[in-house]
Amino acid sequence: MASRLDALDQASLEGRAASLLTLARGAQAACLGRVRRAQETLFVLLDNEDEMAHIARVLIGAAEIQRYRRAAAEYTAYVPVSAGDDLGEDPAPEGDESEESLEEHAETEDTADEGEQSEGLAPEEQSARVDESELAAEAQTETQESPSDPLATDGDQTTATEPSAATEPQGIPEAPIFNREAIASLEAAKETVPESILARHFLRIAYDLAGEDELARSETLETAERFPDHIPSLLQLAQDYNSTGRFLEVPTLLEPVSERIDDEAGIVSTTEREAATYHYLLGTAHDRIQERDAALAEYQLALTIDSSFHPVLWEYTRLRNETNTQQAGLDFLNNQLSIPRNNAEYLLARVELGTTLIESSEDQLQDMEAEQNQLSNARSGSPLDSRIPYYQGRIERALGHFARAQALFEEAEAIDSGNHVSTFALSDLANLQEDFESAVAHLDRLLEVDSLSASELLALGLRYRALNEGGRAILAFERAVETDPYLLEARLQLVEAQLDEGRVLELDRSIEHLQFVESLGLSSEELNVLFARVQYGRGHLAEAYERVADAMADLQAVQSAEVLYLVGRINFDMGEQNASSPNEGEEEEPTEFRTAESAFRLARGAGLDTAETRYWHGRALLAQGDHTNAAQVLRTAVDASLREQQVPPAEHYYWLARSSEASRNLQQAIEAYLGVDQRSAQNLRWALNHPDLYLRRGLLLRSANQLSFAARDFRWLRILQPESPDAPRELARTYAQMGNTEEAIDLYRRSLGLAWNQPEVHYELGMLFRHLDRISDATQSLENARDLGHGVAQPTLHKTLGYIYRDAGRNADAVAEFRLYLARDPNVNTPSGQAEYLEIMNQIRRLEGH
Repeated sequence: MASRLDALDQASLEGRAASLLTLARGAQAACLGRVRRAQETLFVLLDNEDEMAHIARVLIGAAEIQRYRRAAAEYTAYVPVSAGDDLGEDPAPEGDESEESLEEHAETEDTADEGEQSEGLAPEEQSARVDESELAAEAQTETQESPSDPLATDGDQTTATEPSAATEPQGIPEAPIFNREAIASLEAAKETVPESILARHFLRIAYDLAGEDELARSETLETAERFPDHIPSLLQLAQDYNSTGRFLEVPTLLEPVSERIDDEAGIVSTTEREAATYHYLLGTAHDRIQERDAALAEYQLALTIDSSFHPVLWEYTRLRNETNTQQAGLDFLNNQLSIPRNNAEYLLARVELGTTLIESSEDQLQDMEAEQNQLSNARSGSPLDSRIPYYQGRIERALGHFARAQALFEEAEAIDSGNHVSTFALSDLANLQEDFESAVAHLDRLLEVDSLSASELLALGLRYRALNEGGRAILAFERAVETDPYLLEARLQLVEAQLDEGRVLELDRSIEHLQFVESLGLSSEELNVLFARVQYGRGHLAEAYERVADAMADLQAVQSAEVLYLVGRINFDMGEQNASSPNEGEEEEPTEFRTAESAFRLARGAGLDTAETRYWHGRALLAQGDHTNAAQVLRTAVDASLREQQVPPAEHYYWLARSSEASRNLQQAIEAYLGVDQRSAQNLRWALNHPDLYLRRGLLLRSANQLSFAARDFRWLRILQPESPDAPRELARTYAQMGNTEEAIDLYRRSLGLAWNQPEVHYELGMLFRHLDRISDATQSLENARDLGHGVAQPTLHKTLGYIYRDAGRNADAVAEFRLYLARDPNVNTPSGQAEYLEIMNQIRRLEGH
């Protein structure tokens, strides 16, 4: 019996040893991405629901992950996609996963049981454990030695990942497709052993590669909650937070990682890539909420720890460009990192930064010429990498060799039709040569591409805005927001574009965009200013005022001319609002006009001395009654536009005329009024929407005895305001001065038909009838004027009626009118009016029979 038990024990040990060897062979196949071999090798272990079956399922899933990644790398070598460019890509930090061995992923899972499993193993089992480790290490070495960079260099020799020209196969391989059977295998492994970090970790990766983003995020969250010390899951969860707008939570989430990294001594208990990823993710969180300096500092730490982490390099390069600190970026790359000058990624990054400095630095020019030589060497080894001709073109464009640059950009497009940065570069080149039509045409080609990333759409919108194509810019920004709702810069740019385009009907949606940004924790002066601009555009002055209240507390301390200008506009409109409906006890002039005037003056002093700022400065002065200074400032607003060879806006001319008229500079007022509707179709449209112009200008022209021009303006006024009594009344007065009495009488009557309660019109019509000896009509009109109380304002009315009544034999009525005249005309009681007084008194005596 004992011998049989010994035989069974020996068989069991031999069976376990065989299973371990099978696992080792399967692990080797998985590390090499040989899915079929892994399946065939490990298939025999799947029958038993034990630890071996669990590990086998994990290895089968891991094999597909490794195969897919290798296929993707090979595809990228043939159809290169830029790892980073000036568009601000946001690549996922996944390099750490592709280079870790299976044992590293499983370390935390297996550590607790390692001692127990190692004790009492037969020599064969221990040999199997050693063999498994050696095979995995061999696979790890092979994986790490496979250059992930198609331009990877070693010393002065460029190494390309694609085959040489002699062995290059025909055609380009198809994009790899992830085999979803791997997901089923990993899901089974997780279900069998729920505590397996290894199964969960690879399952998350499989979901991610299969495009199952929600499942990947859910798996990451579940793993991180269940195993709070699992660094890869925490890092992945932080990346999910960054991509879903939870930027402010990232530092707290990564505290367990921070505790395992010593900033002074370096890495303590994490891999270099994990430590670099930690800083990269912190930098991304700062970057997303526009804390640019903090982001740059984190990116530099990440690159210092792991200079081969290329996604960080390109985010760092992009941010240096966006903050206009390219020289600081070059100094860091050249002096703080021990990277060979001909390292491909760093060569391209230096070109990206350096091309913007060529015009201002002769030394940089020499550097770029040296970089061009490096690029030429790299291109001979990597002829299918579209980034190389693209950056060669960037250098040629910066050197002013536009034809060469265009040819290189077109070569880059031909190599990779998805190389959108080359299309952007062609547009930029056309814009630089003032071929704006071609510049827009290149961008339009991109606008038709459905697969643009959110960052590319953001860059597209920015270029459209630079070309004054606001409508297209809005379309690009809207698509960027749809593609990545958490790309906050796209939302902010969309709001600015809507404001610039005057999209008033879309401002409610603009507020929603800004509220979304604010809800994610972004708080800055720039955001408040955007809020204020949108609320101001919506006519919500109180809300706009609240957003810039801090700035208004001390205008002298405000550095931004644009903020000062906005403060001025808000206060000016609030002043007009308060002036039109003053509250009891308020002073006559609203204080907002004084604040507005100060803000506009300071904005001009801070550099925003534009025609528009001068215009509003003049308006604020005019609102305070400072007519002379207002006219002077408004004159400079018009002159500023003329110096820029632009037609001054109609309202600038109009308010210059108003202030000149108020300061009694009538000739300047007439000239300004004449400029309102005679310089452009746009100004004419403004004038036609502001009939007050024709009334005021007509009155001023008539006072200057330019009667025909005055009559023309009043005729325009009749067309624009057919229901208003002003136009026929003023035209009647003008015709009366011109001697066109019959037309004047007809127009007076038309005016009274529109508004009877015009005592002055009755009076003027009566006086005109009397001049024509139409006494009956005169009597009726003058009596109407008297009945409406016009005698108080115009005592001559009573004297005229007195003479008419005298001539008609209505002595008592005449006496009554004469006495009213003497009572109401103050001049008759002055020395100069004594003769008039005596004449009227004589008339009264005669009529009374004295």
